[in-house]
Amino acid sequence: MKIGHDNYPDRGGTVTNQLFTKLLNFIEGMVFFRSLDSTKKGEYVGKDIGVKRLSQAIISANSVSDFETFLNDAGIKCSLTIDTNSNGDEGIYFDYGSTSLEFGLAASTGTLSLGIFYFWWLRLSKKEITFAYIDEFDAFYHHALASKIVERVTNTSCQTIMTTHNTGIMSNDLLRPDCYFILDKTISPITALTGKELRKAHNLEKIYKGLSS
Repeated sequence: MKIGHDNYPDRGGTVTNQLFTKLLNFIEGMVFFRSLDSTKKGEYVGKDIGVKRLSQAIISANSVSDFETFLNDAGIKCSLTIDTNSNGDEGIYFDYGSTSLEFGLAASTGTLSLGIFYFWWLRLSKKEITFAYIDEFDAFYHHALASKIVERVTNTSCQTIMTTHNTGIMSNDLLRPDCYFILDKTISPITALTGKELRKAHNLEKIYKGLSS
């Protein structure tokens, strides 16, 4: 029996062409983003987001109510509404009953960071992004919130790298030990830092701090 490209039906070209197209689609879906700069949209490189204002994307996705729930679950007790500014542009506003304030103007740095993450999470959850590099994702978050963000990301099918200085989320409850890496002069998996056989019951942060001291 002959094994080769001739054994496959022609579905848009040869097998090599199909695989190359998949590779290109994967590359086009890659993105790097972070929220450490001074803009309200954060900083990103990669896939075109298609909007000038992040609130526009959340409104278009009919996700304002879900965004409100996301913020409340994160400890930001608030009510959100859709309103228009003096230019007639729709935006997300904090609803205080008798008055409302535009989200981008009234939100703290940490809340803005959550807004930026939520914008990208919508795309992660809809499989619009194939690979995400989220730099210092929890720079403005406390430990519990950082863990929730990791859990949310791991529930998507997107391949993701998240960098942090927070060893508090180094836990078997979030990720397997072979998913944690130390970035120094070289990149090393934490499993290579100890001769111990790491198990579910081990406290990874405690072991790491013991090796680092």
